[in-house]
Amino acid sequence: MQKGRFDEAIAAFRRALKIDPGEVAALTNLGIALRQSGRIDEAIVQFRKVLSIKPDDEESHIHLGESYLSRGMLEEAVGEGRHLVRINPRSVVGRLVLGEAYFRKGGLDQAILEWKKALEINPREARAHHNLAAAYYLKKEYGQAVRHLDRTLALGFKVNPSFPNRSGPIVHRLLNETRVFRGLRGRDGTR
Repeated sequence: MQKGRFDEAIAAFRRALKIDPGEVAALTNLGIALRQSGRIDEAIVQFRKVLSIKPDDEESHIHLGESYLSRGMLEEAVGEGRHLVRINPRSVVGRLVLGEAYFRKGGLDQAILEWKKALEINPREARAHHNLAAAYYLKKEYGQAVRHLDRTLALGFKVNPSFPNRSGPIVHRLLNETRVFRGLRGRDGTR
């Protein structure tokens, strides 16, 4: 969406909120539009407003957790991730948010645990495979890293060094190293 479109959407949601300041859908959508336009701090305020009205609104907890990650507010992101999995233990996004926050804090084992739980819920969750590839690479567990990289690619996930978390450049490096290795050897690693 272009900047002008975001501005139009933001203005429309603000007009709706003048009529009904507690309208959860308008507050949520305003937060989403603000976040997508890069106005993360303002988005956080909106998601908090939603949660003051509807404390267990899963969608707002997801957006708030992702917004905290965008701002590098890792303790807050951990809190949102934990809250998400408390209100919905099968929340894949909750596990992804929690894992990403742990990953950025240097808690690789905790991150791996959360991403594995995401895969127990949805084995086809490419982001979890992508993130696990990065975490295992950093732990020098290359077999696991390559296994999750292969699964990421098989699911059609594009490995991008600018993926909006810390794992993107790591997985991109792993992909390049794997291609070189497989070029020197057969696909299965034999000569």
